Amino acid sequence: MAKKKISIAEAIKNAEGIVAGERKRGGGNQIRSVSIVNCNNGKRVTLSAKLFAELGSPETVQVAVDGKKLYIGEFLDKADDFKVSNKTRGYIYNASLVETLTEKMNIDFSNRTSVSFSDIKVTNLEGYPCAVIKYSSQDDE
Repeated sequence: MAKKKISIAEAIKNAEGIVAGERKRGGGNQIRSVSIVNCNNGKRVTLSAKLFAELGSPETVQVAVDGKKLYIGEFLDKADDFKVSNKTRGYIYNASLVETLTEKMNIDFSNRTSVSFSDIKVTNLEGYPCAVIKYSSQDDE
């Protein structure tokens, strides 16, 4: 039996369009992002250059979590100070911080070494910038 040839136009007419949303990766100075890295050669939290600059490029930050959102700012009055290792991009090398965030945020690193978040708003907290990072898919607003 011979195969019936169809045109591209016919094939597309019968095809189902894929709607998967846009997933941007990287972007350097263009986007706000936070990555949590959990690998053998270093556990760290990385702030994108844009986010780090919007926070005022602090030498230390404090971190808090509430079950749906992660908060990062210089003065949260809630937690320890974590040293930031880079002046243009925020690298926080702290294994204990990564382990605590992994537990509190319920992150599964079994098949990956990092996870990134880009649903971020920078707000003012008593005169200081604070990043509010949504990590839960549950609606809360």
